Amino acid sequence: MSLFWLVGGFASIFGILVAALMMEKYHPKYAYLGYSIYASFLGISCFFLSANAERDYLRNEKPIQSDFSSELIEN
Repeated sequence: MSLFWLVGGFASIFGILVAALMMEKYHPKYAYLGYSIYASFLGISCFFLSANAERDYLRNEKPIQSDFSSELIEN
């Protein structure tokens, strides 16, 4: 978890710097456009989660390979 928070902190700093540069050099609508494209990719990727991954998560079962639904082995 420490590594996760460390990487998250660096990603936050990087995101703040990129957003500041975009707001300074470009019109704010381009920054919002970039964020909306990212959010769209995130939303679309939710449709590719398998139902088995959700059932395993709700039953607190450990998947065979990893927590990513694309790597789950069907039984």
